[in-house]
This record gives sequence, C-alpha cells and structure tokens, in this order.
Amino acid sequence: MVEPDLQDRLQRLQESLRRIRALLAWERLKRREDQSNGIPAFRIHDSTAEDLRSEYSILLTGLLQMYCLLHHRSSIVAQSIREDIFQRLAEIEWQLYRLQLHRRFGGPGT
Repeated sequence: MVEPDLQDRLQRLQESLRRIRALLAWERLKRREDQSNGIPAFRIHDSTAEDLRSEYSILLTGLLQMYCLLHHRSSIVAQSIREDIFQRLAEIEWQLYRLQLHRRFGGPGT
C-alpha cells in the first residue's frame, strides 16, 4: 500500500503523462489535416506546442520531486513501499522516454 500523499503524486504524474499523449495526438491530427488539404485552413491561435512543453516540464519536475522525497534521509517510507514507487516511477519514465520528447525539448535521455 502506497502512502496517500505519494499515491496522489503518482496519480498526478500519470495524469500529466495522459495529457502529454493527448497533446501529441492532437498535434499529429492537426499536421495530417494541414498536409491533406491543399486549401489553407482557417487558422486560430494554437497553443499545443507551448502546452506540450509546459506539461513535459511539469512531469519532469514531478518525477524529480518524487525521487528527492524517496531518497531524503529523513524519509520514513517503508522499503517495500519505496520499491513499489520506484517501479512505478520507472514505468512512467519509460513511457515518457518512448514519446521521444527529450529530443525535442531536451532533458533526461538526450
């Protein structure tokens, strides 16, 4: 069982990863629409790139904070819980790495 605060933090990281995936899907759809139409479409301000960079930063910051919490010497998190959290964090990091955003924005994996 993961402590409630840590569980909330893990949930926020997962939500951030979902938002990143949704933004990437929107970006791909927009790019396909732009390429398939020979006629220039009506353009409105699109903040997808900024939103993506922001969400990527939020996720990286959240991961770093979790690692700091778990590695801090005053942490009283049981070893079994700590190992479970590390495993979940590694899965989130792997999923983020597979999206290749580090190539676009920098960060871990570059």
